[in-house]
Amino acid sequence: MDISPPPADAETVLPFPPPSDPALRLRRALLALDRALAQQRAAAAEWRNALAGLRETMARLGSSTEAYRASLGRLAANVATLRDRMITLAETAERAEALATPAEGAASDGMASEGLSPR
Repeated sequence: MDISPPPADAETVLPFPPPSDPALRLRRALLALDRALAQQRAAAAEWRNALAGLRETMARLGSSTEAYRASLGRLAANVATLRDRMITLAETAERAEALATPAEGAASDGMASEGLSPR
């Protein structure tokens, strides 16, 4: 068995490009750098636009939150007013019931004789 490499000429064995001119290499590197900087500038501009959009969204959220807070404040005031009215009505109902019910042992102005009893 033969393990020696097949014969080849120098062009096919080492297909490296010939050394280039340093000025050409520098120009290519600078062009690549310019492209990278342009991409970075575009990305930074997109980032600034995204931040501006976020700022606007947060401002709207703040306004909505303040409106919600004010609404809750009005609701709390309405609930407190209704609670006070409920307490007043309950006290009035208790007083009315106490006035309508005669004291125990007092005459029932003829109702007992008719088979009726006060509350």
